[in-house]
Amino acid sequence: MATAAVMALLALTVAAALVGVRGELDNANVALILMAIVVVAGIVGGRVAGITVAIVASLSFNYFHTKPYQSLRIDRGNDAITAALLFVSGLVVGEVANRRRKAKEVATSRSVEVERLHDLAQRVAAARPLAEVWDEVRRDLVEALDATDVWFEPADAISASGALPKVAASGIVEGRVYHWVGSGFALPKEGVQLRVGAEEAPHGRVVLRGHARRAVDIDDRLFALTLMELLALAIAQQSGESLADLAPMPAAS
Repeated sequence: MATAAVMALLALTVAAALVGVRGELDNANVALILMAIVVVAGIVGGRVAGITVAIVASLSFNYFHTKPYQSLRIDRGNDAITAALLFVSGLVVGEVANRRRKAKEVATSRSVEVERLHDLAQRVAAARPLAEVWDEVRRDLVEALDATDVWFEPADAISASGALPKVAASGIVEGRVYHWVGSGFALPKEGVQLRVGAEEAPHGRVVLRGHARRAVDIDDRLFALTLMELLALAIAQQSGESLADLAPMPAAS
């Protein structure tokens, strides 16, 4: 919001300052100068800043540089088109900048997930203690998916938490109700279960609860499933350790 306010004030100030050369500077050039401010605002501040500055720039252009001056009326069709283009440019640039920023965030997130999987695979390959592997899995789920609660339940000690929605091998949550939170679907508030081991003879399941307002996309869910595969491999390697001691269930929430 600070970026939007600063850039909007700049657009207003520049539009007012250019009144002194209004007779020498064509309106198209004035619009290009204001357009540059709108573009910078959209790139730096994203969607909100782009739209905000576009509105201020188009109104300032209208007020100071279209006849009748110091009025929001526009007598010339070309000036009306120019004012409209200033506004539309803010919408377009802001949206493009917003998508670019999100794409960069996703790329960074995927890179981090690959590094986490590599580190975990090395621990499993080195036959590290099962508790250590589980701690790593749980930490990765918390950090990558913003999980609030994560715990393991051995197959012979499935709790009364019931038939929670499952995350299928495709990454799809097999639920009946989906909660859209603006950029994707959040995990069900009651949590989801991820099978650990083969379907016909699982070692158990991991129960995962996430934030109600945090979108968890299919790549995040596939990342979680890959963690389950590595955890299953670690369990198979060290079957002598007690699975019941891996993680206690959280307090009821």
